[in-house]
Amino acid sequence: MAARAHSGLEFELVGSKQLQLAMLAFALRAPEAAGRALEAEADIELEAAKFVTPLGETGKLRESATRHPAVITDDEVSVRMSFGGPDVPYAVIQHEKLQYEHDDGEAKYLENTLRASRVYLLPRLGRRLGVELTKKT
Repeated sequence: MAARAHSGLEFELVGSKQLQLAMLAFALRAPEAAGRALEAEADIELEAAKFVTPLGETGKLRESATRHPAVITDDEVSVRMSFGGPDVPYAVIQHEKLQYEHDDGEAKYLENTLRASRVYLLPRLGRRLGVELTKKT
């Protein structure tokens, strides 16, 4: 297979069929690998967020921390994290109301955790994705 670059350079790719097959195999594995990597990183972030989540009288808000399974669509892989649920209907209010005083936590407990780790999160995710992609299936 020969290709021509805009600069006029030509090159020949030897073993292009094998490369195509390897790339196809990679493309088929990548979404699930990304999902596993995102789930693992979300678990780390959620545990960190629990430390700054208000404990309150019952501790239910901290206990409600949930990492939902990865969702894989045609063009996106995502993981959702949440606090709250039927037993903790006040989770959003506790998260958003900056004027609330907490003896044992803070407002924006999930958001602040993610903001604080944003410089570390992408490199960690990249390393974890690399590990996931190189695992033998």
